[in-house]
Amino acid sequence: MTVSIVLLIPSVSASVVGPSAAGVGADFANAKKLIDSLKPNLNYAQICEGKLMAGQMKSVCHLKQVPSVAFLFCHFQDLCELSIQMEVDNIQKLIAGGVRTVEIDNQLIKDVKCGRTVDLTCTGFLEGWVGGGWLERLDTLFFNGPVAVNNFIKNKIRKKILTSQGLNATAKDLMKIKAFMLAGNHNLICDLQGFFLTAGGFLVSDPGDIKTQQGLEQSCPAYSPGTKLPTTKQVLDGLDLLIQDLSKE
Repeated sequence: MTVSIVLLIPSVSASVVGPSAAGVGADFANAKKLIDSLKPNLNYAQICEGKLMAGQMKSVCHLKQVPSVAFLFCHFQDLCELSIQMEVDNIQKLIAGGVRTVEIDNQLIKDVKCGRTVDLTCTGFLEGWVGGGWLERLDTLFFNGPVAVNNFIKNKIRKKILTSQGLNATAKDLMKIKAFMLAGNHNLICDLQGFFLTAGGFLVSDPGDIKTQQGLEQSCPAYSPGTKLPTTKQVLDGLDLLIQDLSKE
């Protein structure tokens, strides 16, 4: 999860839902009301189910009282509101481009306790909790090449998604990502990751940035020294391998 993200638009609507994403919009209002009543000094040990989960830039709290919702917020206050707003906007851009994503509430929740400091000036947003699936970093997988992708299909996807309908649904969601990339000649989703659903399907989550007009040999900027990221061609080739295999059923 990086801070390099695009677009800035007003946070006004209640929720944003990707195509066919599970509906949890009715619970976002309850989750926001809960957090607003307790902030700024949120006691995450009390309101979260289990320990905080963490990415590179954000913490994730699975809300006990509203279990269909997760609260995502910054580790630190520096550039926090900007990075959170940008991530929300990226998800909106993917949805507008026909990509299936996690469901989010695009109203930012400001002035909450940060994930890794005592500061009370961090910002976050609400996201539908994804059950019945697992998170996978596709950018890392695709960088590692076709052997890694084929092993992933054999040893993970086909052991967890057990029906032909589920495999086909997953392939269709991956096709939407490819179509989005090709529409921009080429759009490149940085920090490409998301949830494979055991019932079938793939939901993009936490897009770090969306680069347009990318050459086939270009990559997203590295978010830390030494980070290896796939080229546009490696992403398209990896998607093709997944789509071709999962569409065989």
